[in-house]
Amino acid sequence: MPNKVQWLVVDDSTHEDVFTLDELCETYGVEVQVVYEYVAHDILKPQDQSEAVWMFDLAQVLRMRKVLRLQHDFEMNVVSAALVIDLLDELQGLRSRVTLLEKHVLK
Repeated sequence: MPNKVQWLVVDDSTHEDVFTLDELCETYGVEVQVVYEYVAHDILKPQDQSEAVWMFDLAQVLRMRKVLRLQHDFEMNVVSAALVIDLLDELQGLRSRVTLLEKHVLK
């Protein structure tokens, strides 16, 4: 687990919102093995795992930040962090559905 969590600020005008494995590791100060472990636990999903160079879109980069924060702030292992990330995703999906339903009902 990294000693500190770095914050990523992306300037939309200068970055393509796609990061290589090396860029992701450099951004968060982690070893490549950490990212491999996150991919193995389905926390991160490269755009195409069959490619020689893994690429990660901005959504995956933000997931990386979340899992690092969970591990740092709550001292979670990878399996626990993966579960929490999945539950957060499900919660966000449910909130989106409720918002959509409320719009239709309140028309």
